[in-house]
Amino acid sequence: MKRQVMKRNKLIFNSTIAFILLITVILCEEWSKKKSEMIDQTSFFFDYGTETAAFEAEFASTPFGEYEQVKIQVEQVEQWENGILYTMMIESDTEDDSRYFYGRGRFFLGYFYVSEDKIYRIDENKMEKVNIKNEEDFIARGTVVCQEMGKEDSLKEEKGWHEEIMVEGTVCTYRSYNDLTETGYYERFVWEKGKGLIEYKSGFGAERDRIYLWRET
Repeated sequence: MKRQVMKRNKLIFNSTIAFILLITVILCEEWSKKKSEMIDQTSFFFDYGTETAAFEAEFASTPFGEYEQVKIQVEQVEQWENGILYTMMIESDTEDDSRYFYGRGRFFLGYFYVSEDKIYRIDENKMEKVNIKNEEDFIARGTVVCQEMGKEDSLKEEKGWHEEIMVEGTVCTYRSYNDLTETGYYERFVWEKGKGLIEYKSGFGAERDRIYLWRET
C-alpha cells in the first residue's frame, strides 16, 4: 500500500513538473514572438506600450501661480518596417480659448513617427493635405523634432520660420518660431531619454494663448 502511494505521488510530481515546463516553454515562445514584433525606437520617446502620461499644465486663462492636472494620450496608429506612427493628444476639460486656432484643436499635438534614432512630426493640418502612404513619405514630409545630434537654425538672423534642435546630455529640445510678425507662433518640445516628452509649450508673441505642459522630473 505504501509503495503504491509513493508511486502515485511520484507520478503526480512528474506530471506537475512536466506541466510547469510546458507552460514555461509556451510563455517563452509568446514573449519571443512579441519581442520580435517590437521595433527599436529612440529612448527619447515614451516606453513602448505607453498609453497616457500625466502633466501639469498652464493655459492662457490659468490664474498666476496655479496649474491643473492633464494627461497626454499616446496612441499607436501604425507600425511600419523601421518605426512606429503615433498620435499625441492633450486630455483636458478646460474650455480655454487657447485650445483652438482657426477652428482647429491645438490639443492635438500631431502625428509622430518614431524610429531607432529620430522622432519626426507632421501636424494635423499638413497631414490632411499630404498623401502619406508609408514611412518614406512621412520622413520626406515630416519635421525632425528629436534626434541624437543638435541642429542649428538655418535662418540665423534672417526673418522667417526658425527651427533648431539642442541636445544637452539626456535632454533634447526642439524649438520653432515665426518672427515675421511680433505675434508669430512658437512651439517647443522637450524630450528626455527614458522618460519621453517632459515639456511642451506653444503660443503666440507676448505669451498670448499659451499652452504650457510639464512633467515633474
